[in-house]
Amino acid sequence: MTKRSWPLIIFLWFALAASVAAQPGPVEDSSEASWAEMYRFFDQPVDPQTYLLRPGEELIVTFVKAKLSPMTLTIDPQGRIVHQTLGLFDLSGQTLAMAQAVLKKALAKLYLVDEIDISVSKPQRTAIQVSGAVVNPGLYKGFTSHRASEIIEKAGGIAWGGSYRQIKFSGGPSELIVDLDKTRYLGDNSANPYLYSGYSIHVPSKSAERVQVVGEVNHPREIELVAGDDLQTLIALAGGVRSRADLNNIRIANRPEVTDLSTYQPQPGDIIMVPSRAVTGDDMKILVFGAVEKPGKYAFSQGAAVGDLIELAGSFTVDAGRELTTLFRKATSDEWGRKSERRYPITSAVGADGSILNMKLLPEDSVYVPFRVGYVKVSGEVLNPGRYPVIDGKDAFFYIRTAGGFLPRANTEEISIYNRVARTTADFSPGVLVHDGDEVIVKLREELR
Repeated sequence: MTKRSWPLIIFLWFALAASVAAQPGPVEDSSEASWAEMYRFFDQPVDPQTYLLRPGEELIVTFVKAKLSPMTLTIDPQGRIVHQTLGLFDLSGQTLAMAQAVLKKALAKLYLVDEIDISVSKPQRTAIQVSGAVVNPGLYKGFTSHRASEIIEKAGGIAWGGSYRQIKFSGGPSELIVDLDKTRYLGDNSANPYLYSGYSIHVPSKSAERVQVVGEVNHPREIELVAGDDLQTLIALAGGVRSRADLNNIRIANRPEVTDLSTYQPQPGDIIMVPSRAVTGDDMKILVFGAVEKPGKYAFSQGAAVGDLIELAGSFTVDAGRELTTLFRKATSDEWGRKSERRYPITSAVGADGSILNMKLLPEDSVYVPFRVGYVKVSGEVLNPGRYPVIDGKDAFFYIRTAGGFLPRANTEEISIYNRVARTTADFSPGVLVHDGDEVIVKLREELR
């Protein structure tokens, strides 16, 4: 082979590699590595009545309180167990409970043991057909220890307009209904069965029979109505009630004639309204907690400021991190027009000289004065990341030098500061003042990320 032929060979090799890479692959990534990362044992005890046995499954026979070694029985590709002593058993399409009954009867004839236990050894991979209203219908593989929601996610998730509550899981001893709303909002894993329960999952379109749950619930939304739903279940599926909810005045907005909710039967199109309770004196109080002499709730006074509240609470304790005094305030409303439960921090309650600013208070505000921790944390692209004693009045650059200085790949123009009280991170120049308990984060240069 001449030297002139090498460039041509290299060109053809790269062209071939590019053409192979350009070929469209299957919808499912069936690589062992990707599924090995998802592999796990069963997170809850298996149900023998619905556990569908498959080829390759290993059954462990244990002779309880007997000096006999455990026995391993493997199901062959034809769905059978063939054993030279026990005989031949066709377990195709059988559940674990069915196999236990048949095998225990055969074992009892050979071994004089009072109790015999038969269990599966570990999860197996299985193919599940996913159809209907999912992003990428098709055949997917998962372990029998995975749940229906995980194989649906493997298929790209439920498509727009697909049902979350009436998913059909079939191919096992009986058809199961998957209700992912119950799993998400009620924590009911029985509504999200293991993949050992069948071979195919069908996601239908969302039912036209729906209700709305609005008002003082955590997730106001439209919910598919299924058999067995009651008022309590529907409110729970909307995330449960908020602290401002008036449970004594829940009403059906589109059917004012419904006054006795104890006998209420949800109907398609109902609008379940959970109203806000009336404002009480306790709602008007302001909480101060942390490093003050007398933490607690204090009555709101029109025009009062943060400093006034600190004074009412007996002022700061000797170990107070007063420079990080933070006011937390509720947002005026959320996207549904309700009084918000979320609070946002206002960290500018203290001036540069350490004095309390004249920031006016509002009802339901809270003020937190942190205790000093005595250190500043330095992390990221520095020589010696760690915690260093705090020295008041020092900037971020001082602590970076204390930590051994910037590494060659560090961004020396912009660093981040994590505020442990407000739990916020913001970018600054290294000359920014650093307070007790702050974390100085030295970032990687942009071109190296």
